[in-house]
Amino acid sequence: MLKYLAILLTLLTSMTTLTAGSGIYKSLSITKTTFAQLPSWQKTSQKQSFHALKRSCAHFLKIPASTTVGTLSFPMTVKRWLPLCKAAMKLRKVTPYTTRRFFQHWFQPVALNDHDTNEGFFTGYFLPQINVSYKYSKKYHVPIYARPPNLVTAKLGMFRMDLKGVKLAARLRHGRLYPYRITRKQINRGALKNKAKVLVYAQHYPDRFFLQTQGSGIAILPNGKRVLLAYNGDNGQNYYPIGRWFLAHHEVIKKYLSMQNIYQWLMKHPKRARKIMEMNKAFVFFQLLNTPDAIGTQGVPLTPAYSLAVDNNVIPLGFPIWLTTRVPNPKDLSKTLPFNRLMLAQDTGGAIKGVIRGDIYFGTGKTAALQAGGMKHRGKIWLLLPKTYYRQVVLKQ
Repeated sequence: MLKYLAILLTLLTSMTTLTAGSGIYKSLSITKTTFAQLPSWQKTSQKQSFHALKRSCAHFLKIPASTTVGTLSFPMTVKRWLPLCKAAMKLRKVTPYTTRRFFQHWFQPVALNDHDTNEGFFTGYFLPQINVSYKYSKKYHVPIYARPPNLVTAKLGMFRMDLKGVKLAARLRHGRLYPYRITRKQINRGALKNKAKVLVYAQHYPDRFFLQTQGSGIAILPNGKRVLLAYNGDNGQNYYPIGRWFLAHHEVIKKYLSMQNIYQWLMKHPKRARKIMEMNKAFVFFQLLNTPDAIGTQGVPLTPAYSLAVDNNVIPLGFPIWLTTRVPNPKDLSKTLPFNRLMLAQDTGGAIKGVIRGDIYFGTGKTAALQAGGMKHRGKIWLLLPKTYYRQVVLKQ
């Protein structure tokens, strides 16, 4: 293990394989606040938020108390979660009143600031549905790959706290680790042929591309059976949002830039589409699971409209987050609706970087796709810190 750790740390010099930031945001500052200062806190039910919290608690209660689950900004172990998680599991009468009282009793809200602003950018994602087949054919010809056997993913924060949030992709060969440099373009040209298992075949390259962008999706087989294609690693290359290309080349007017419009354009221009998609060198691998729920980075099922993908360099997974922003109105996408809700940090994403940055999980189906595709709004967040952590750690700093 020490031999491999030394190799991993040496590989840090090869920045092409890093998939996260530095692990520290020195611009971050927190300010103690109250629940009364959270917009619409008293008018909003926290019942569904409590159910999402219990999913995170179920995970915490299964792992050793000494396990590090914090970040450099909020260093903590599972031990800080145990009292409140045990209390959450014992709460029998779950109502809007009891759950609001629960959060107010066990948590301390703090406002987040990045430099001199408390406002950030929020997007959305969903669980797409794509038609697939186990067999290759003219109709089903786009391979969706399992994780290659020689791909090693190392979360360096497990070895050094100052590398929390830094993930490294490498390939294992003859007992040695080397940078994993295979790109989307190379994979499209057969770099993984006979080197990685094909789980299923999709019909179109944009289907696979947006499945990878979302991180997981529902695979619908010709007989109607549904299985989950869940994230199972990536090639470690930098993520490039192709929406930038569409804006720069004026192919889609900014006002109408959405996931759906980009998808339609790619389908209409297949020859150009391949080259544009290959600008995003990042490539995601999957596994097949017999579950109807998307699984987040924390390893728990995601709750639609209550799970949030965050930058895990800053915010520890499992933290409740009060989010105030606006979301697309699915009945009229030219309009928006106010969104004040207690979310749970349960996932991460390649494009989710920054102190005040988040990606709302909207679930699956047409409405979820419409809202996720059009979600691009400014917003504010407040973290709810466990009081066992706030009193014993934060107040001493």
